[in-house]
Amino acid sequence: MKIFIIYDGINNSVFQSQVLAPFKKEAEKSNDKFLIISFEKKFLDVSLSKPARTLRQAQGERPLMVSNVEPYERLWNNSNALYKNHEQIEIIQFKRLPFLGKFSLFLSKIKLRKFLNKLDTDYTIKARGPLAGWIALKAQTSRCKEIIVQARGILVEEYEMAHPKSKNILVNTFNSWRKKQLRLIEKYVYSTSKIEAVSTALVEYLKKNYGTDKKLTTIAKDDIPEKISAAQKTSWSDEIRKELNIPVDSYVYCYNGSAKPWQCPKETVNFFKEELKENNNIFLLILSQDKKIFEELLIDADRTKYRILNVNNSEIMRYLSAADAGLIFRDNNIVNWVSRPTKALEYKAAHLEIIHNNMVNFLDQKQTHIYLDADNDPI
Repeated sequence: MKIFIIYDGINNSVFQSQVLAPFKKEAEKSNDKFLIISFEKKFLDVSLSKPARTLRQAQGERPLMVSNVEPYERLWNNSNALYKNHEQIEIIQFKRLPFLGKFSLFLSKIKLRKFLNKLDTDYTIKARGPLAGWIALKAQTSRCKEIIVQARGILVEEYEMAHPKSKNILVNTFNSWRKKQLRLIEKYVYSTSKIEAVSTALVEYLKKNYGTDKKLTTIAKDDIPEKISAAQKTSWSDEIRKELNIPVDSYVYCYNGSAKPWQCPKETVNFFKEELKENNNIFLLILSQDKKIFEELLIDADRTKYRILNVNNSEIMRYLSAADAGLIFRDNNIVNWVSRPTKALEYKAAHLEIIHNNMVNFLDQKQTHIYLDADNDPI
């Protein structure tokens, strides 16, 4: 049996693309049974659709229940593909507490150990991130043959970005304590287990800061989307440009993502405005659910030169195919430097040139274009 453990929940924005899709791909090539265990803040309380009834209930817990959010409805309505060569791929939820250091993880470990003790077969575990990794390492039983922890980023630094210093001393003290706990957990996990990292820059960071053995480290490949064929790109490009009334000879920039500050939406729009001053035969296609924010950022731009769309995840590659270049701008920090943006992988799969500001090590300069400001510094 192959078990995948996640701590950030199935409602995470990348669950379908980075967890479920690679797991499904692996399942279709194997006769093993597959199980996803998700630690959730709260359960999803919507009735299961008929195709998903093979999801079983762990003792004292609940099986995955499908919300009416479109990606999950589509997943289960087409679940025959998911179960193609198997009796079942199970997804089980375990309730988790707010993060209170090792105490809250210890309770999660007890739940997982209780479940694993009931398995009558050997199994391997892949855990997403250090929190899931700590739980897996502590809960494993004698039947566990291997544990691999996925390093998707650097947890402490990400926490610092999400929780900047406050005027409240108590809040700062609590956040400082949490960061110390997270650092201890990362140090234990990344110096104990086999690691699957998303970039060579992250491997170097883990080795330098946690003593991670490079011999026990690999680069993740399962979640990299397959490139579409050149013929498919041409076909979809013609189709989408016709649908959106984009001239065939226009150079199309595409931004695929949210308007969250760390994704630099303002810098993205400003780049396009500057380019438009030099070349009027360009177009900006924005694929985002944050339409209102981008409309405000583009309020002074020619409305015939851009479109803002919120498209289903299954349609992303079709719309990316209409573009010539994808935009990824990031702030100058270690979190971005060691990352491997999902959007960059999708741009590459759609054969797009990637325009960025040299803040992500993964973006090879030979395959991309670095945009510099007037002072020749990355924006």
